[in-house]
Amino acid sequence: MPKRVFLDWKSPLLPAIADRLMPACGAGPLHLGEYLILTPTRQAGRRLREYLATSWRNRGGTAVLSMEVHPPSFILQPDDSQEIAHAFDWMSAWQKTLIGIDPGTLPSLLPQQKEAFSAPVALEFGQRLQRLREELLDAGLDLSAVAESPLLQSEKDRWQDLARLEETYRKHLENMGRIDPTDAKRETLKSYQPPEGIRKIILAGVPDPSPLLLHRLEQLDTDAHNEIEVWIHAPEKEAEAFDSWGKPNETWQTRFLGRGAEPEGWIECLADPPALCNRMQEFMQEIPESPDLAFGLLDDALVLPLQHALAESGQLLYHPKPAKLAESAPVRLLERFQEQRRRQDPVSLRELWRQSDLLNALSPENGRSMLKIWEEYAGKHFPENADNVSATIPEGPLKEAWEKMWKWIRVEDPKGILQMLEEIYADRKLDPNHPEQRYQVRQFHQLAETLQEAAHRQNAGDSPSSGILLQVLKSETVDPPRVEGTLTAEGWLELAYHPAPHLLLTGFQEGNVPAVNAPDPFLPNQLREELGLRSDRDWLARDAYLFHCMIMSRAPGAVRVWVLKRDRDGSPLLPSRLLFACDDERMFARAE
Repeated sequence: MPKRVFLDWKSPLLPAIADRLMPACGAGPLHLGEYLILTPTRQAGRRLREYLATSWRNRGGTAVLSMEVHPPSFILQPDDSQEIAHAFDWMSAWQKTLIGIDPGTLPSLLPQQKEAFSAPVALEFGQRLQRLREELLDAGLDLSAVAESPLLQSEKDRWQDLARLEETYRKHLENMGRIDPTDAKRETLKSYQPPEGIRKIILAGVPDPSPLLLHRLEQLDTDAHNEIEVWIHAPEKEAEAFDSWGKPNETWQTRFLGRGAEPEGWIECLADPPALCNRMQEFMQEIPESPDLAFGLLDDALVLPLQHALAESGQLLYHPKPAKLAESAPVRLLERFQEQRRRQDPVSLRELWRQSDLLNALSPENGRSMLKIWEEYAGKHFPENADNVSATIPEGPLKEAWEKMWKWIRVEDPKGILQMLEEIYADRKLDPNHPEQRYQVRQFHQLAETLQEAAHRQNAGDSPSSGILLQVLKSETVDPPRVEGTLTAEGWLELAYHPAPHLLLTGFQEGNVPAVNAPDPFLPNQLREELGLRSDRDWLARDAYLFHCMIMSRAPGAVRVWVLKRDRDGSPLLPSRLLFACDDERMFARAE
């Protein structure tokens, strides 16, 4: 069994970790190369490295050397020698598996399906099945393993249909000379050994370790050469509330959270996002210019409104969460081109004309004027499709613009798309010193890198279809550039790693905290529990513990919670149930 170490929550987690890893004072560099430290997320690991470096300097040292700090997913990464399938490969393999398949051969999986899958539907369903396989990886399973599992209590026939599809999918990848990425991770973990020189593996404040990871750590723990410690942010008197790997047990689902009595006003109920933004501007006037404050932003829908609200006050909100390339202007433009090719109707054509980047490329002097000319033409001729436009559009600037647009609409191959984007964005100037534009530079670099990979495949005679290319681009993520903002928006799992004495939680709504699974026809909660996957009850226990810990590691009143009554569309919102984990008297007062 791993050794459990309890770090009392009388102080935040990072100071407790620092005290455990380094002496109270010293000189010169501190070598920590014998430890492999696992943190909940990559952002938590970055904050730990920064804190240890600063803390050691404050204790008289110079630098912290050889730190191995990673999220648990680090252990799953295959080495570069394996021919791991790129998204271009596995999307293509799933599409080949599903396109044209007779639904009658999968009666339990597709009982209502009458028509064979078209290419777009096959691609979409294949992506869903791949996400399912990635979820199952958390318990070391694949579709075939679930179909054969004695734990499966229902729908065995449906999972057997899925297993047959998975077998065909793997054969397509095998013909390409590729290995499925989830299979590669599973095989990598089976043979994982700590890097040379690592004497101890430390799970530092990891409240929800993956079952797959724990299975391998349990095997490593039986080897006398491996030392594993689990550091739990709680006093030792709470030992019975955690399992041997630091996971909060079911007692956290029903226990009272916090001290009970908190200063009045620590919970604020605000009407809607605009009201929250106004309250944030007021709040920033009440606190120091450089606040020692942890800011938990638990609803991504609030990021942009809060960034704009703070910018009006001359302040910056840094949000470190990677964003999908799907949100970038070039990929949205490619989506509009794809929609027009697919639908060829007035609605998709109108949407295309309303893309500002496209208008600026067609008429650099005055894109809005060009849109107005188009709207006047469309109002008179009601163009049904591109052929109709070409036949009726009058001579002049509008026709010149249309001919250029029509040429771009028909571009579907990677090299053609690269050239098209170069033409559209030829006059775009970006300043890398400006945070928002530096982010756009990163988006363009990621876009170009993916398109160049597709172009390389095109040169080799294996060009991805336009549908697959677009889906791959949409799934790519881009890390925002680091900016020194007034506040940094932390995610829920990162907040435990923030040493600030004050904490503000916004968007503390039911559905955000505790985390819940979206309705899933393949993996409902009961089946997740049967198969050993993390479920809603696990996340309730985890999030209840984290919330309790955030309160107990700070002074009374140092934690503030803002909840909303309605979202931006006016739909009602519920406060998190964790706010009502208290005695009856306080529960009624909080409800009021």
